[in-house]
Amino acid sequence: MKRPVLALLYILVSVVCYGQVDKLDFERRLNAAKNDSARAEVYRDALRHYARHNIDSLKYYSDKGIAYFRQRNYRLGEAHIIDQLSIIDQNQGRMDIARQRTQYALSIYRDLNYKPGIATTIGNLGALEAGVGNYENAIKYLIESLKLEETLGNTDVALTGYMNIATIYMQTGDTANSGKYLKIASDMAGKMPLSDKILGLYNMIGVQYAMTGQNEKAIECFLRNLELSDHPSFITAHVESLTYIGQYYLENGQPDKALSYLKEALAMARKNNIPELAANTLQEMAVIIKENDPATAAGLLNEALAIALQMGNKTFMATVYEHQVDVYKRLGKYKEALEASQMRTQVTDSLFATNKTSEINGLLATYELERSNSKVKDLEVKHMKRTAQRNLYLGILLGVGVLFIILFIFTRRSVMLNRKLRAQEAALQQLNGMKDKLFSIIAHDLRGPVARIPVILDIYEDPETPDDEKQFLLDNMRAHTKELIEMLEKLLLWGQSLVKGIMLQKETVNVSTYVMQDLALKKLALEEKDIAIVNKVAGDLNVQADATHFDFIVRNLITNAVKYTHDGGKVEIAADTHIRPGYVVLSVKDNGTGITPDMLTRIFTPVNSTPGTNNEKGTGIGLMLCNEFAILNGGEMWVESTEGKGATFFLALRQA
Repeated sequence: MKRPVLALLYILVSVVCYGQVDKLDFERRLNAAKNDSARAEVYRDALRHYARHNIDSLKYYSDKGIAYFRQRNYRLGEAHIIDQLSIIDQNQGRMDIARQRTQYALSIYRDLNYKPGIATTIGNLGALEAGVGNYENAIKYLIESLKLEETLGNTDVALTGYMNIATIYMQTGDTANSGKYLKIASDMAGKMPLSDKILGLYNMIGVQYAMTGQNEKAIECFLRNLELSDHPSFITAHVESLTYIGQYYLENGQPDKALSYLKEALAMARKNNIPELAANTLQEMAVIIKENDPATAAGLLNEALAIALQMGNKTFMATVYEHQVDVYKRLGKYKEALEASQMRTQVTDSLFATNKTSEINGLLATYELERSNSKVKDLEVKHMKRTAQRNLYLGILLGVGVLFIILFIFTRRSVMLNRKLRAQEAALQQLNGMKDKLFSIIAHDLRGPVARIPVILDIYEDPETPDDEKQFLLDNMRAHTKELIEMLEKLLLWGQSLVKGIMLQKETVNVSTYVMQDLALKKLALEEKDIAIVNKVAGDLNVQADATHFDFIVRNLITNAVKYTHDGGKVEIAADTHIRPGYVVLSVKDNGTGITPDMLTRIFTPVNSTPGTNNEKGTGIGLMLCNEFAILNGGEMWVESTEGKGATFFLALRQA
């Protein structure tokens, strides 16, 4: 019974179901809170709710809460919010961000010696390790957390710990150890009032029976659990029990019976507004009926995808897209199958890019945190030394004082030398980490686009694919190959700039020559999108720059203008010597989609690229390299944009 075992991993990262939290209710509860501890709990409830219903509101309340507690220097409140955000990130597949947030929250809890928080976050680290398949490390973290929870007398949290350890052993097929920890958890649950968590434990016991071949005991356990959970207080457990029974009958060759239970679970999840369970049930039903009724299965998957989009759960989106590829191929809708495959690649790339950008930025953040902690420790050491010095000064003779001053100077020099050594070591670690990240990023950004090629070929070689569909696939392959070559060029340039440094060979460069040359390269794309070009660059304008760098910048600016301009739009290119005396200011203006205010602040950083108006893809590093090249050549880049009305990129280089 493999499917229910996989579902059990939800216990490790589950977010408890809470009631509705609207803005008015939030403000009322916040105003009624008597202290910062109570206010932190109000913010945590808001985050738990909006993680399932509104990602924008989630970001708003998390930013507001962190800013509030930092202003009041209430570090415990800040740690509570960051800890809750890490659980949400974990549930939605952003494992690297979740790990960084968990470790940051843990550092605050340890600084404050807040043992409940220490125990909880160590348990969360265990869940994270389990989520990425590092089961050995996961068990170590969970057992460490469990010991702390039992010391604190938190039996309810300790119960969760035993269940999580049992889940990992079940996932690895070690039923002997999973049975051992389930027995401990079951004995604890017998002394506690019935709850969603305990009902979840009983479902785990049913899965344990199924894994050990005791099918009659398994279904008996699931049905008894369904009866126990038939109460308004246990809606979530009841829906999960219906889902487990459906999965059981599906695994045992009774799809019709499985569907009846899943339909009941879906109706109850919808009625009680439990979106993640509704989406999961829709997907399960689609998998069952896709062979006999692919059209209905497609509708169920579309509904599940809409819920995943609303929740912002990219991991679940990727799974739904994968099933859509299969269903659309069964329906003979090859264009839709290809689009679903491309969307799945885009979502997984986006998820990786979020983690990737977080890793790059996290190097600096981790370094700053360690440096801050080092400063605190240095201050503590200095304070202790000064206290000792004052005591010694009062008890020694004047002559010994001279010796003490010499010793103090020597000590200060030693401290300064040690500090420099630590700073150099940290810098070397940061560079080494950046090198490792560079190679992993290059590997991924190439792997993603290349992985789409076998999908296109697979559909092309299908004997049922019509000739007109094959032509569409060939055109798609041609465009994709050009995109891949351009991506490879940018990645290689980026890698060279980071690892070897950027070589510079300045010369006199004619602006018009390179503009005309790069426009010719984009001729096909301009014709396909019917984009008009207005070239106002005079033929006698020259700049002092590296020709390769200048060509790269101009080509990227024109490519981006075409990419984000709608069909039938216009791109204007001009060069001016009056905006900045002694410089030629080249401008590339489009009337396309424009840039959001948030993205505008990060436009020259390695962020994830936004698809163009015809879903053109990018790497997200082109503009970053353009800016680096401009600065290296003694120039500057900037951008002006209004969202929805287009953007103008400016490049200023010294006139030759």
